Amino acid sequence: MDTIIQQMRQFHQSPTTAALRERISRKTLLDIWGVGRRENGHSNFLAWLLSPEESHDLGHFALQKLLLLLAACRLTPEQQLPEALQHAILAGKNIIRTAKVEREVSIPPHGRVDIVASIELAQEAAGIQRLQIVLENKIDASETDSQTIRYYQHFSTQKEEGLYPIFVYLSPLHASPCKDTHFIRIEYQQILDFILSPALQRQNLPEYTRLLLREYVSHLSYFNSESLYIAVNEQQRNLLIKFWEENSALMLACAQAISEDPDVSPEVQESARAIVEQGKKVNQRDRTKYVCRNTAGYSTAPMGKGRMVLYVVKSYAEETDCTYEQLKQTFAPRWFEELRNVDLNARPKRYFIADDELIALKSGETIAVSSQCGGGTSLINFDEFVKIAEKLGFIISSQQL
Repeated sequence: MDTIIQQMRQFHQSPTTAALRERISRKTLLDIWGVGRRENGHSNFLAWLLSPEESHDLGHFALQKLLLLLAACRLTPEQQLPEALQHAILAGKNIIRTAKVEREVSIPPHGRVDIVASIELAQEAAGIQRLQIVLENKIDASETDSQTIRYYQHFSTQKEEGLYPIFVYLSPLHASPCKDTHFIRIEYQQILDFILSPALQRQNLPEYTRLLLREYVSHLSYFNSESLYIAVNEQQRNLLIKFWEENSALMLACAQAISEDPDVSPEVQESARAIVEQGKKVNQRDRTKYVCRNTAGYSTAPMGKGRMVLYVVKSYAEETDCTYEQLKQTFAPRWFEELRNVDLNARPKRYFIADDELIALKSGETIAVSSQCGGGTSLINFDEFVKIAEKLGFIISSQQL
């Protein structure tokens, strides 16, 4: 009992608890107005962000990022983009000449698509001159009346020469999938990670745009009494991880007590048991930090295993200007993949895919490094990796924090 009391005292006195409490209770304008979970509001914002004609001064940036996200998803045969188009997008260059983004596009005899982006390519790719992104957006509601099936039938039957449609279904994590299998499923978390966060990192971003983007990102990660967040930003993710590390023993003790309480319903008991088992697995993970002295004698800040692998592979690629085949011969090829083969829909995030994490090689490939690092069933065996890194001149050592 003394231990529980001490843990509860730590919980209430912790700066992390105070910071998280303040963060998750901070309402945005959308929440104050009571429109935070309305699809039209989110669709309006996304259409504004994607349109190069709007006042955000981002040009084609957001639309180009959306294309990159779609091209990098692991697609089914029904969703697969033509190879020439996929390569052009993944090359990272702006392939858009002009673009027009429309809201609430009518589909006869009844129906309206949330967002349609019509794109003229700067250069023809495999006979494709124009793209048409057909985006259906869902927040809390599920698809009704087989919308995606009707939308696919309508746009896929348009036989305009040089026009290629791409179908997209956007929703939060854990939402129900759409009915038509031609739609590429993406989540709001990917919109945040792939478009919003990189946009906020741009230099010379107008303050007006920065304020709007920050407000929207804050809203996506806001908890309310009815539902969880739509997506979580890096700052809040780090707070939640730190909160768990400080208070996991107390939370697991509560879950354990609930799981053994005979007065609690079987469904609640089962949920509590699942929390206990999963919590034990999380607490068993190795959280050792490491530092690396590179070939120039520079020592890094302490970082986890996954970040260390990313640092070494990226540093080696930049120093040697190697090709993809040379990189695979130097390191185990299973540790990284071409961006077009990376499953960006996997959860948890299994690759480092932020702008400053991707590796562009002189041979034309863009590489994403796996974040699954450790031992046992992990994709990257860290002990094996350290031996390879040391042969290349990188000295890695554990750091006690």
